[in-house]
Amino acid sequence: WLKAPGQLVLEACIGPAQQAWLAAVMAPLLEAKETAEQAASRVRQSLEQHGLPICCILGATEFHNPDSKALVEAIAQKFRGVWKVVFVTGGCSGVHQTFVQKCGEGSLVWNLMPMGESCVFDWGQDIHVGADWKERNMISG
Repeated sequence: WLKAPGQLVLEACIGPAQQAWLAAVMAPLLEAKETAEQAASRVRQSLEQHGLPICCILGATEFHNPDSKALVEAIAQKFRGVWKVVFVTGGCSGVHQTFVQKCGEGSLVWNLMPMGESCVFDWGQDIHVGADWKERNMISG
């Protein structure tokens, strides 16, 4: 657990020797925080390894126009099972989830999620960027 940035809090169930070892192992990991540019570069390299165009699915967590959901579903249906594009979402409800539900199975879908979070979609692979939602949003633009 992190009580404060860079401060490791260990449970009382492990002894002093294990605490010292764990603190020594974790210290470099806690100090080696990725910058937004480094995270964006890492994600880009991960996605580019497929050699396919990358399509980012952008949108709100809710639909503000009654026609918008039907439009997203129709577009997603056209891409269902297409392995010639990598789709990237923010892993949120609304536009992202609707798109993935309609095109997901058989498609390459990557969901940008903060560290420690998992996307609840039925399809896609999570890519972890940022310590929290604020950092993830900064990295994904």
